[in-house]
Order: sequence, then C-alpha cells, then structure tokens
Amino acid sequence: MKNNKKVIIPLLATVAGLSIVGGVSGAVAWYQYNTRVNASFIGSSVAESGVLQISRDKSHWGRDAYYDQDHPDYVQNFSPVTFGYTRQDNPKVIHANEALPDNDSAGNDTVAFAYPEAGHGSYDSWTKVTPGKEFIQYTIYLKALEVNNSPSATSDMKAASKEVFLSDIVLDGSKKMTAGENPTYNEEISKALRLHLSVKEDNVVTKNLLISKNGGNTTLFSDNLDLDADGERDRVGGYAWALDNNFVEYGTKDAVQEAYSIDEIKAVRDANGDFDFGPTELPEEAAAAEAKHDKQLICTTSVNNPVEITVTVWLEGWQELAGKDEYVVAKTQPQSQQDIDDNAGVFFVKNGDGFEAATTFDGEATYYVENTPSSLWDPRVTGSTTDFLSTLHVGMTFDVGKNAFKA
Repeated sequence: MKNNKKVIIPLLATVAGLSIVGGVSGAVAWYQYNTRVNASFIGSSVAESGVLQISRDKSHWGRDAYYDQDHPDYVQNFSPVTFGYTRQDNPKVIHANEALPDNDSAGNDTVAFAYPEAGHGSYDSWTKVTPGKEFIQYTIYLKALEVNNSPSATSDMKAASKEVFLSDIVLDGSKKMTAGENPTYNEEISKALRLHLSVKEDNVVTKNLLISKNGGNTTLFSDNLDLDADGERDRVGGYAWALDNNFVEYGTKDAVQEAYSIDEIKAVRDANGDFDFGPTELPEEAAAAEAKHDKQLICTTSVNNPVEITVTVWLEGWQELAGKDEYVVAKTQPQSQQDIDDNAGVFFVKNGDGFEAATTFDGEATYYVENTPSSLWDPRVTGSTTDFLSTLHVGMTFDVGKNAFKA
C-alpha cells in the first residue's frame, strides 16, 4: 500500500516589479511598486500505515493541492498592504496568536489597507482591498487516515486523530543582483512577508498564528513619511486660510503588530523522526516542553470533520527595510569643525570605493550619513521593471512525524 504522512506546500513564487501609481493631487503609491505572482502547492509524503492528506475543496484529496490559475481567488498582482489597527480598545497591539483585525463593518470579507494618499493619515482615507489582488487568502483542509483493521470494516482506511505540526516554514525573498551591488540587501524584501493561519477544528476556531521570518514587533504608525516626494516629511497642509502645518500621522499611533518567528513555530524532529520539544526529566523542563508543544501544535485531525485552515499571505507595508545604498548624502551638510566634533561618528566621507567616519572639516567635501531602514521602501531593492527582480517563496510542510501511525 502507498501511504503518506507529510504534506509539503510551497505556496508562492513571485516576481516583483516597479510600478509608480498616480493619485489625487499627485499622490503616489505607498511604496511605489507591485508584484507579479505565480503560486502553487506541491506535496510529498510517506508512512507505514497511514496518511496525512490535503485538499483545497474537501472533494479532491491527496498529497498535492495546487494554487494556480484555476483557483477562484488566484492573485495576479501582489502589493504591500497592512491590516493596521482599527479597534478602539487598549493596548493597541495585534498579538501573534490573534485573529486578523476585522476591518469590514459588515463582517463579510477580510479587508486590508493599501495605497495611502499623501496628507491622509487615517485608514479611513486609504484604499480598502480584499483577497484576490494585493494579497492572498485561501482555505486548505487536512485529514488523517489510517489502516482499518476491524473485521467488519467496509473501507480499507478510517479517519484518525493525529497531532499536526509544521516541520518546515519558508519565508524567503531574493533579488537579482548586479555587479558591485551590496549583497547585504539581497533578502531585505523577505522581512516584509507575513503568514497568518486561522485553524478550525470541528468548525471551532482553535488557533491563530501570525508568522514572520524573524518575528518581533512592527510599528503600525509613522509621522515621518514623504509620500508626495518633495524631499520633506509630509505635513497636513490645506488651503492657505486653513493651513495645518503639523506632520501627517499615518496609521494608528502606538499600534504594534506582533509576530512569531519561524524558529518559534517550526517543530524539530529527533533522531527517531518524532518531534522533540526538549528535556522533560525535571519539573521545570517538563513544563517548558509542554508549553513549546502547545505553541507549535497546529491542529489535531478529527475523526468527524476535516481541519480547516485559512491561510493569509501578504507583504506588510509597515515593515521597515534598508535601502540599496549603505550611505546617502546628508541633507544638512556640516559647516564647521565644531559640527564634525558635535556629531562624532555621524558624518562620513568617501575613501576610494568605501566610506570612513569624518574627523576633520573640509568645506569642499561631500558628507554622507548611514542610510537607515525606512517605511518607504527603496524600489531598487524591492523590485524594478527590468533589472532588479525580486522573487518570493512562501512554503509550509504539515507533518505528523515519522511514527505517528505505528501501533
């Protein structure tokens, strides 16, 4: 009998390209680019006396479930979005184990925000987008089957209850590099990838997980953006008789998005092929191992209904990314030795092909500063129409372990 126990799902292969989008009053797109997306699932599995199966529609089961052109919500373009923070309760934190924010007053669709206009900070003024273009959301189903040894059995296989973990999670991005380009930024775009899983067992939501490559917190707010490309922080502005000169506050102040890292959620097997959650000899070790098990457990398959998992994948627009250039010309150039001394280590000057910290003032020199990460992505890093193509890969391996179906 051909049996299987593991389902591998590479979800995305995307090619990013630059796209400047015009808007009212000359506003441009939030991060000034979009992506082209090709996506598919690929599965493989093998086990002694049982199978873990996957389906996209609960009708066709197997080791593969493809997300491609025949999927009703197939994405052709993939753009930076945010689910933001729109609730009124405090503290303003989207926790890594919570459902995505409900941004639809009717409660029917998953709504994210994209394409902010310069000068309009509230999400109410942003474009609301749903799955199918700027980001993707789809549902997959899991079930476990094992050999039915009952003499009265009418089928060779029966539904089984098995714990399912993720033995591999892929959130990668790479860029087509050119000669002499700083390789530090090759995988910057992968920091923005987000993977959210909402798990239903027997029609009840039992788990939510928000995962990013490195985990940690993302600030969902900025008053330091330049969306109108005038070289200055955006101000509210307006007609002369009602001019508001305050900086625009984009997003929700003090709002934070938490995410688990891949390493926090990915389960690791021991030499026997079983999942290892750490030593358990001491009481404190046992408690830690149990907590790790519970955190990494994705679901337990049911003998009654398939497990339903809603998968949402997007590029988080609020993720700060470093630009292509390690140093940029300082907007305010030092005017004296005192400026150099008062800002030790801040200004740099070119030295051949590299840069060195400035220690003496030279009125003829051009001074540079370090290029810090920014919420306005550098399109030369995230993508371009021709030369700088970014490829994204998002994948998951659902796994019950090597010995799950052994007696």
